[in-house]
Amino acid sequence: MDKNPTIRTVINKIDDVGEENQFRTFKYEVLAGPDDMDVEVKEQDCTFKFDYSKVYWNSRLGTEHHRLVSKFKSGEAVCDVMAGVGPFALPAAKKKVWVWANDLNPESYKSLVANAGRNK
Repeated sequence: MDKNPTIRTVINKIDDVGEENQFRTFKYEVLAGPDDMDVEVKEQDCTFKFDYSKVYWNSRLGTEHHRLVSKFKSGEAVCDVMAGVGPFALPAAKKKVWVWANDLNPESYKSLVANAGRNK
């Protein structure tokens, strides 16, 4: 944290993703900083805000998000049935793609709607 001042909290996952519940969240322990899992991530000219302890997010999928969205063309239609907080749906919508997005996790859906509003 002293080398990267933008990092506030460091955690250790103490179970596998999805082991805790159907929403692919996980138990964790705080190694440093406050137990504050509200994050802001920027990807593909979008800002995503969410509570990392309540939704699924994998930063390693950023390249895949970009690869897939780059194939969409304006006017096409996309249905994202496991949209999470919106890493496919929102960049696609910015390209004037018709997007229908939803998620089983109510917290993910809440963040998706809020992120859609902030990334118009």
